[in-house]
Amino acid sequence: MWISLIDTVANTLQDIRDGKLGYPIKYENRFHILRHTEIFSLTRNSIHFREGVNEADTNQLIRQINAIVHINNVFQGFDYCSSENELQDVIASGEWGRYFDGVKILNSHIVEALTQDKVIESTVPSEPLLTGTSLTIPQHIPEIYAFRDRTEKLPNLNPYDRRREIADPEITKIKLQRRNLVHKELIDKMESWLRNIGANPKENEHIDLFAKIPGDGSFIFEMKSGGDSLLEQIRKGLSQLYEYRYRYRSVIDDPHISLCLVLPENPITISWVTDYLCNDREINICWFDEQNTPLWPDICTARMAVLHKKS
Repeated sequence: MWISLIDTVANTLQDIRDGKLGYPIKYENRFHILRHTEIFSLTRNSIHFREGVNEADTNQLIRQINAIVHINNVFQGFDYCSSENELQDVIASGEWGRYFDGVKILNSHIVEALTQDKVIESTVPSEPLLTGTSLTIPQHIPEIYAFRDRTEKLPNLNPYDRRREIADPEITKIKLQRRNLVHKELIDKMESWLRNIGANPKENEHIDLFAKIPGDGSFIFEMKSGGDSLLEQIRKGLSQLYEYRYRYRSVIDDPHISLCLVLPENPITISWVTDYLCNDREINICWFDEQNTPLWPDICTARMAVLHKKS
């Protein structure tokens, strides 16, 4: 039975390619979703599994594909519905929505295989990579990324390059962090405020926001959304700010680069951290009130007051 169904699908797709069957002029193409799995490679005319970059990456792909093949979850809540009311009852029960919560309904080993990226976390490959019939030496990933204007419009996606992901795993971690809704809201709020005071906020692969305040020097902003451990995120943000100021000092070309950690709230739950950051480390911190106005501790006022100047 299954072979017959597969043959039918394959033959039908071939008839479409050969022009024997038509398809709707207007339709919603969702194949791009497959690209975000980082398992498939899409071209204009085909979908196929991407090639592994090295042996470890190939083995991970095989594990992921094998996990997908063994998913046998099926939603049967609609099978015995015979009326509109019965359909509504099933949807209202929430079972339909829970069916799409893969973390809850899939076996733990399948979730682990599909979500963990052990290759990204491993050492940068140093051996030549064999692509097709040509030997390719991994290219050096630039340590400095150009600034671009911060806009509400999402940037165009570059062609997926697994070698680049493996060679610069920190960028992958930053991308995952920026998908966090709270993180994005903090960026949007600070961007809006910076524009209100006449600044032109910019961003790049490393830095959440950078801005030259008219007549008052430059700021690098790192957003931290809190999560399970605010202190852990503060520690990471502190090191990131120092690193980015050092690595981008020649690009920014400004002797007065202020650093600011943007938090979801006043970190008063950690009694010592404000004094440590603002006095000992000279790192500014701020958060937003209900009117989306940035606030900061009094000990940061001398350095942060420029953000209250209107253009």
